[in-house]
Amino acid sequence: MDSSHQIINLIPVPTFLIDKNSFKIVDYNEKAKILTQLNEEEIKNSKISDFIATDFIKIGEFEKCSFRINGQNCLIGNLTIKALDKENLIVSFWSNHKIDRELNKTTENKGVKENINFTKALIDLSTDSVFIMQNGIIRYANPNLLKVSGYKLSELVGIKFTEFVSPKELEKVLSLFENRQKGKIAPTKYESSAKLRNGKSIDVEVSVANLIFEDKPSFQVVLRDVTKQKIAERKYRNIVDFAPIGFYQTSRIGDFLLVNNEMATILGFENNVSLISRNISEFYYSTEEREKLIEKYDKAKKSEVKNVEVKFKKKDGSLIWVLMTARAIKDDNKNTLGYDGFIIDISGRKKKESLQKLMLNLSKKSFLNISLKEYLELIHKELKQIMKADNFYVALYNKITDKYTFPYSVDPFDDDNYDSPMYLHNSLTNMVRETKQGRMVNKKTINELHEKHQLKIYDEISAVWLGVPLIDSSNDEAIGVLALQDYTDEKAYSEDDLQTLEIIAGNAGLFVERIKNQEKLRLAKILAEEGERRYKSLFNDNNSVMLLVDPKTGNIVDANKSACDFYGYLHQQLIALKIQQINTLSAKEVEDEMQEALNEGRGHFNFKHQLANSEIRDVEVYSGKVSISGDVLLYSIVHDVTERKLAEEKVLKLSTSIEQSPISIIITDLNGAIEYVNPYYAEISGYDFDELIGHNANILSSGVQNKIFYKELWDTILVGDKWQGEMCNKKKNGELFWE
Repeated sequence: MDSSHQIINLIPVPTFLIDKNSFKIVDYNEKAKILTQLNEEEIKNSKISDFIATDFIKIGEFEKCSFRINGQNCLIGNLTIKALDKENLIVSFWSNHKIDRELNKTTENKGVKENINFTKALIDLSTDSVFIMQNGIIRYANPNLLKVSGYKLSELVGIKFTEFVSPKELEKVLSLFENRQKGKIAPTKYESSAKLRNGKSIDVEVSVANLIFEDKPSFQVVLRDVTKQKIAERKYRNIVDFAPIGFYQTSRIGDFLLVNNEMATILGFENNVSLISRNISEFYYSTEEREKLIEKYDKAKKSEVKNVEVKFKKKDGSLIWVLMTARAIKDDNKNTLGYDGFIIDISGRKKKESLQKLMLNLSKKSFLNISLKEYLELIHKELKQIMKADNFYVALYNKITDKYTFPYSVDPFDDDNYDSPMYLHNSLTNMVRETKQGRMVNKKTINELHEKHQLKIYDEISAVWLGVPLIDSSNDEAIGVLALQDYTDEKAYSEDDLQTLEIIAGNAGLFVERIKNQEKLRLAKILAEEGERRYKSLFNDNNSVMLLVDPKTGNIVDANKSACDFYGYLHQQLIALKIQQINTLSAKEVEDEMQEALNEGRGHFNFKHQLANSEIRDVEVYSGKVSISGDVLLYSIVHDVTERKLAEEKVLKLSTSIEQSPISIIITDLNGAIEYVNPYYAEISGYDFDELIGHNANILSSGVQNKIFYKELWDTILVGDKWQGEMCNKKKNGELFWE
C-alpha cells in the first residue's frame, strides 16, 4: 500500500485508489480530500459510486463527468480511470473551474513534472520490462528491464530502440514502427526477439501503447519474457511433428491452424503446409457427422471425446476410417475458441473386421437350403457394408452354348433385361473369365484395352469397373464373373477392394459349384431314367466324379473317367471294389447311408473316402436312385471338399477352444462395451450373459487400479500391440478376483 500511496500523491489532481469489485475507496491524496469536503473516516467509509455514476466507473477517459458533493451534482469535469493491478483502480478527477484555490495552486510546470514522476512510478511498479521512446529513441526504462537486459539506465537512455532488437527481427520491427509513426494501422501486440547486453536473445511478447511523456507524443513498450513458453512450445511442436499419429488444431469454424506431418500423410498430402488454411470439413465423409461431433465436443463435461470412429475422405477422394480423440478449446468463460485432436488411420483394421464378418455370414448361409439368387442377394447386401456396390452383377458362363446368364444383376442406371442368355465375346467380363485374373479398369485403361484387344463395349462406359472370376475348384475352371462398377467416381475402388472381391468370389464359386452339382444330379436322374444310351454319354463324358453303386451289395457297378482319375485306379480296378472299401465308415454305417439314399430320405452326404495311395479325402456326395436296364442303382456325384473342411475345422476349433477355455475371455468394442464373454468368464464373475453383453466393462472395475493403469492398457491395445498383466476386477456379489 505504501508504493500505491506514493503514486497517487504524485498525481497533481484529486485521485482515489478503489477496489475494482466493490468500488470501496482504499486510499486517496490530499486533493481528493479537499474535493469531497469529507474527513478521513468519512472518505474511508465511502465508495467512489457515492460521487460518480456507476456507468463511468470503468477503465478509460471521460469528459463532462459529474462529481457529486454532499449528494448533489455540483462539479463537471474530466475523469480518468486506470488499472493499478488486478484488484485496484486509480480514479482521477479534475475540473477547469476554480472552485477551490487549493485544487489549482500548483503551477503548470510543477504539474508536468509531477505527471512525469507519476508515469515513471507506474512503470517502475510493473513486473514486465518497460521502456518509453520518442521518435525511436529510448527515454526511460524500468528496473525490471535493466535487470533482464543487463544494461544500465545510462546505457539505454538516448540510444535507438533498434539496438535492443534481435537482428533477425529487425526488418519486421522497423516496418511496424514506421507504420505506427505514419499513423497507419499496426498491431499493438506481437511476438519478437530482444537482444541482451551479453549478446544473447530472448523471446518476448511486445505490447505498444501511445502516451504523453515529457509533454511529447511517445510510445510505451512492454516486453514480456516468453522464452520458457516458446521453448516449451517448440518442444511440444517437435513432439507433435514427429508423433506417429495425426494431430490437428482448428479454429471455431474448422480452418486448420496447426497440422503435423502424419495428419497430412493420413489425408494424402505430401506435407502439412498444404493443409494450412484448408477446412477440416472438406475431409469428413459426411458433414453431418462433423456437426454431431462438434455438438459433443462443445457439450462434453470432460476435456475430450475419446476414440470415436469416423469416416474421412483423403485428398484423392478415397474413403478412410480414422479413430479420433478430440476436444473443444475453451476460454475462461467456457466459450469455444477452436478444436484440436489426434487421429489414427484404422482403415486396414476396419476392412479386415468387415471382411471377417462378411465371410462368416456367407459361410453360415452357404450351408442353408437357399437358392442361388438368395445367396447372391446376401453377397450384395454384405458388399454394400464395406464398399460402393450400387452396381453389381454375376455372370455365369455356359460352355456348351458359349453364352452368359445373369442370375443376379442390379444397376439403377440400366433398364435392360438380362433374363435371356447372351454372347459377351470381346467383353471385359469374358476377358476376366478367360484369363482367370481379376481386373480394375477405368475409362482410360478400358480405351487402351479396346485398342489392344478389340474389346466390345456393350453398355455405357463406367468410370471404374471391377471384375473377378468365379472358379470351379473341382477342375480349376472359371465358370463366371462377379463384377462391380461405378459410373461417376473413378476412385470408387482400390486394389484392396479387388483383393476383397476375389476372396468373396472364392466363396461364391463354391456355392455356385454346389448348385451346379445338385442340378447335374437332378438332370442325370432324368436322363438315366430315359435310357441307358443317353445316360452313358452324360456319365462317361462328365468332368464331375460319378459312380454307380448297387445299394444291395455296395458293389461299384460303374465309374467315369473323372472318378478313376480322382481315386487313382484303373477302370477295371475301381469297378472290382465295393463302396465300403473306399468309404471309411463301417460296413454297417455305409449300408444304412445307402438305404437312406435309396428311400430318398436324404440325397446329400459328407464322407471320408480313401484313395488308391491310401490318402484320406473329405468328400461331399450327392446321391439319388436311378433305374438302368431294370436295375435300381445309386447314382452318386462325388465332390472333393478337403481344403474347405480344413478351413471350416480351423474356425470351429478356434470357437470351441474359446467357448471351452479354462481361462476367462472377454471381448469389447473400442468404447469398452462388452460384445462377448465365454462361459468361464460368466462363471467366475457371477454375472449372467445378458447382464454383461452390451454393458460397459467398467461394471467389473474394482477400483484397485487407477486411471493411468487403464489408459496404458487401452493405449497399448489401440495401436495393435499386445498387453499382458494382472488386473483386479469385482464380481457381481462384490468380491474381488484377479486375472
